[in-house]
Amino acid sequence: MANKNETAKKVVGGVALGLVLVLAGGVCGGLLQRHFNWGEDPAVETPAGETANGGAIIGESQGSGARLMSTKIAAADYEEYGVSPMAETAYQLTATITPEYAEDKTVDWSVAFDNPSSAWATGKTVTDYVTVTPTSDGALTANVECLQDFGEQIIVTVTSRDNEEVSAECTVDYAKRIESAYLVGMGGEHIAESGNTWQTGMHDSFTETYIPQYATYTVNYTYSDYTVEDTFTMTATAQLDATFLSGLKNYANENASMETQYGQAIITGLSGEAKNPVYSGSQWYYTASSSGFFSLFYPNYGQPGTSAMKQALNMLVGYVKEQSADTVNAVDYEVTFTGTYSSYTLNFTQVLSKASLTYAVTGIELDEDSIIF
Repeated sequence: MANKNETAKKVVGGVALGLVLVLAGGVCGGLLQRHFNWGEDPAVETPAGETANGGAIIGESQGSGARLMSTKIAAADYEEYGVSPMAETAYQLTATITPEYAEDKTVDWSVAFDNPSSAWATGKTVTDYVTVTPTSDGALTANVECLQDFGEQIIVTVTSRDNEEVSAECTVDYAKRIESAYLVGMGGEHIAESGNTWQTGMHDSFTETYIPQYATYTVNYTYSDYTVEDTFTMTATAQLDATFLSGLKNYANENASMETQYGQAIITGLSGEAKNPVYSGSQWYYTASSSGFFSLFYPNYGQPGTSAMKQALNMLVGYVKEQSADTVNAVDYEVTFTGTYSSYTLNFTQVLSKASLTYAVTGIELDEDSIIF
């Protein structure tokens, strides 16, 4: 797929004009640069650019003889502007005819694929992706609507009715965006797509021999069609569910004894703050193991011994098994992928399954202190 990220300069009837609109993350943005071959070149003021989620990125404008300005239309104003509620994003383009005293300033607007015979565009109808609609017959303003992602650059053209050799064109691009994402565990299991849950038990292991404290995850993506490449960086947070944390601490305090005091200290010391679950690169805290769970949320994980950790695990198991529901929400994850033009956030919740939780062994006794034969 060609990357057409550079400003297009089209020469028609002695007027050379390049205008780029970037559509990203479901948002039509823009990178506008205009050049004209004839007349003076006064500076043209353009609005400040937005980069978040594919907002407009406006370049410097220069030239005279004709101008095109773009204004983003807020979704809340679609009805007022006559924009389809199905549009991902919309812009209003304004053409300026020169000279100013020209009597007939009516124009016609059109839209077409830059290369309709490309592998992506063949057999497709451009207006299924981008439409241009004048605000009235011959008007100098028109609404450009992005209906869905596309993989071939699109050209919007405005032409003078009085002089068909005078026209201006703008290119419309769509920036690559993430449509879905999910984590894949070491065994190939999906760790939830956005809005879903990751159901686990809590493995009784405090060593990295069988159940590692850290597990390696990969991220699988589904991308949109696009004409402009983008790259994404990942940030993540994990936070104990507030109801879960409060209930667990209360349970630990109510069921503490001399034999479980160290486990109680661990439970009551669990942090409710958001933590970074990414240990290094693609290695994440494996919160389905007791080792990973406590090392992420207990600030002094290196201090308690194994016995204390097993006491804490048993309190956690006891609390979950006491609940009426089969599963309990435990950890809320938020993973954000941020690009130049758009961002995507993956939210999922780790739920602990009562049926998958088992108590750890914390002691052993014999019925006799000694045997005499």
